[in-house]
Amino acid sequence: DSAWKLMMKEVEEIKEKGVKEREIKESLNLFKTYRFLQNSSTDNALISLFRSFVITEDPEFLDSLINKINEVKVQDIKRCANLYFKNFTTLRIGP
Repeated sequence: DSAWKLMMKEVEEIKEKGVKEREIKESLNLFKTYRFLQNSSTDNALISLFRSFVITEDPEFLDSLINKINEVKVQDIKRCANLYFKNFTTLRIGP
């Protein structure tokens, strides 16, 4: 419950105030780091290319996300948060 409440608090703050350019850059750096680590071995690189191909028919899809993230602007985050986080249903599975 506390994690959910914290996440929803963050969403409401994003809807109201947006995010900072620095936060977008940090997210991009995390994604790039993950991709470099994922490709650190030949096996992992091939698995990554295979997953991209199976899901999207484009083996370079995951790497193309970096370019798409580069295009994201602060106002895009706020607009999407307001658009997609207004009417949704949650489902709790477990005790």
